[in-house]
Amino acid sequence: PKAAADGGYIQNRNADGSWPAFTPATDDGFVEASAAVYVWMVPFDLHGLFDAMGGYARATARLDRFFHRADGRWAFTNAGPLHAELNNEPSVETPWLYDFVGQPYKTQATVRAVVDTLWKNAPDGIPGNDDLGEMSSWYVWSAL
Repeated sequence: PKAAADGGYIQNRNADGSWPAFTPATDDGFVEASAAVYVWMVPFDLHGLFDAMGGYARATARLDRFFHRADGRWAFTNAGPLHAELNNEPSVETPWLYDFVGQPYKTQATVRAVVDTLWKNAPDGIPGNDDLGEMSSWYVWSAL
């Protein structure tokens, strides 16, 4: 089935099959992130995800909103639950989704801005918890 008219979000269900109250900003039923972050976690069928969101143009616009505040500034962390949290694992793959909508220049701009904004050459230069090297490996991959 197609997603809701607004593009839809992944949602949790109660054990009895009923649906709890929901907003995209909720983290109820999710770990370390909101429904707005988890919606992008379909790496096995991104084209199907974009189709369910209403097509590539709508998915791209949604990615743009995910990475930017209303005033146009980057929203990489601490911008609210509807935006990326690129200092934590659940959304670290999302900058590369632009590659799959045919706009690799946006992946390049987003990744470069994250590297330049969130990372620093200091003992506390890794944003968030390195979680067994996950964030460090993200940086290495991003720097290539």
